[in-house]
Amino acid sequence: MKLNKKIISVIAIAGAVAFSGAQAGEREGGHRHDGKRGNHMERMVKKLDLSEEQQVSIKALINEFKANKQRPDREAMKAKHLAMKERFAAIMADPNFDQAAVNQYLQERAAKHNAYKLEKLKLQHAIYQQLTPEQQPKYLKMMAKKMRKMKGKKMKHRKHREHEHTEQEG
Repeated sequence: MKLNKKIISVIAIAGAVAFSGAQAGEREGGHRHDGKRGNHMERMVKKLDLSEEQQVSIKALINEFKANKQRPDREAMKAKHLAMKERFAAIMADPNFDQAAVNQYLQERAAKHNAYKLEKLKLQHAIYQQLTPEQQPKYLKMMAKKMRKMKGKKMKHRKHREHEHTEQEG
């Protein structure tokens, strides 16, 4: 019985994560939560002191990455979210827990996430290869700082969601 509760909890969390991802995808224009626009290229130029040639080649890499990245339109996102909700409801409504269906669903989500991460790492690698030996450690430091900030935001967001959840129960 405890195993079923854990699995149901995993499904609920996966659903919440999928919903939050759909919501995040609806933001327009690359705006951050604090309302500031982030121009990563300008920061890279400034912090790494990129030459004109490096700027051109890195911009081309970034533009290629953006062109290959699929951004579904708003209606497609809504349809995807609705299908996810229906799939979740079907799993919950089934009197017998279908672990194989849940595993397949989780694997599909992980595969999509991993494919995106792979493309992003390819871009970062290609940018790194454009840098001089003096710039490379600075770039790695920038990436490490960005990862720490992202992790901090993720933890802050998680705590915020947990706080909202406990308020709703009480």
